[in-house]
Amino acid sequence: MSNGEIDKDKDVYKIRFSEVLSITKPIESVQAQLVKECSKKFQWPFYLKTEKRNFELYAPSELERQIWMAGFDYLLKCGKAIKKILSERDAK
Repeated sequence: MSNGEIDKDKDVYKIRFSEVLSITKPIESVQAQLVKECSKKFQWPFYLKTEKRNFELYAPSELERQIWMAGFDYLLKCGKAIKKILSERDAK
């Protein structure tokens, strides 16, 4: 199985961390529409954008959505910093 595909034996979609590009909240008008269509327990949407696909994820509260988004932002910034350090090291 290659990256970014469903493992049919496990019913899991695998994404390489390096494929994750950004994490964002929908604009208010879109969020209002999404909340009408989603689960009653998970009404706080956010988007995870990857190189190959965009994911619409939901949290059970605004605080938890903020935590998820802050966590992804932190990991994305760390990943970029590590790539820069490695490329500078390799250039020496």
